[in-house]
Amino acid sequence: MKRFAVLALLVLLQISFFVSGAATAKQQIQCYPEAIFAEAAKDSHGEIPFWIANDIIEDIEYRMYVNPSNKTFTLTVVFPGRKDQECVVFAGKDFRSPYNKSGTES
Repeated sequence: MKRFAVLALLVLLQISFFVSGAATAKQQIQCYPEAIFAEAAKDSHGEIPFWIANDIIEDIEYRMYVNPSNKTFTLTVVFPGRKDQECVVFAGKDFRSPYNKSGTES
């Protein structure tokens, strides 16, 4: 479980540097009303909230939605000062853990 936490932290740090390091990226990222995003993700892609984490440097909130059946996922951010908007950083397929059910590496 410790390895999964470290992996999640590294992913968040990498995304944080990407998002905060490119000020113009905020205008290029597709944003939607925060109040309806979770419902829209579920209705259109069958994705449900998987985790939420806050960046300790930039105060950015990260959210991941996952479809447990077909393994699609969407990673979003909510920027400080724009709490009414949820912005898609990336979406993908084949979401999986590097660990098997017993918690050891696959």
